Amino acid sequence: RPQDPDRILSLVEGEVNHVPKLGILAVDLSERATPLLPPLRRLSGAVVAGVVADLSAEELFLLPGDLIFSVNNTKVGSLAELKAAVQVLPSGQPVVLHIERLGQFQFVVADLN
Repeated sequence: RPQDPDRILSLVEGEVNHVPKLGILAVDLSERATPLLPPLRRLSGAVVAGVVADLSAEELFLLPGDLIFSVNNTKVGSLAELKAAVQVLPSGQPVVLHIERLGQFQFVVADLN
């Protein structure tokens, strides 16, 4: 199915995609990922492929298919930039993520693992 965020998981290559402080697997927004997503308003960032943290439905702050393009007002253009941006932040600290979800821009607040 085109535009099925769950298909993003097929792009995960292992530990390199793990962002432990956010409890997610993510991939670069690339030519391989773009056709698997709904139409996007931004064309750079890291795409959430899956959630690996043990969270209840109420605690989920990121969903497969979300495009993350900033962390605490720091631009994120790739998976490597996302990992670098969260790595320097202390665990347990709230973080503000600017994301695109289903064509809508949103701010999401979460605590880092």
